[in-house]
Amino acid sequence: MLLDYGCGDGTFLSLVAPLFEKAVGADAAVGQLEDCRRRLGENQNLEFLPVSGLTADEFNAKFDVIMCMETLEHCLPDTVALILSDLKRLCAPTGKIVISVPVETGLSFLVKLIVRK
Repeated sequence: MLLDYGCGDGTFLSLVAPLFEKAVGADAAVGQLEDCRRRLGENQNLEFLPVSGLTADEFNAKFDVIMCMETLEHCLPDTVALILSDLKRLCAPTGKIVISVPVETGLSFLVKLIVRK
């Protein structure tokens, strides 16, 4: 089972859902989740939940793969610590957690800065 923590518009999940028996997208933005359900609801193996919905015991140690992409940089340090603890709780004993954050140093930072201006 796959969890996309901070799933946003569901693009990643829509691409990889066929590879998993079940894929769950979680996000703090309820409006975003409603949009995902509307656009992607025909995929029977996809489920979209608010992040608070992951507190149910049924999700403890259930996810084989957890993706957290481009999410943590939007959170305060105390919140990041809580999220990391949650991801650990949600991950199966042999599961993998993959976290990505944008590169904001060196040449890539300079290019992004110029493009933003």
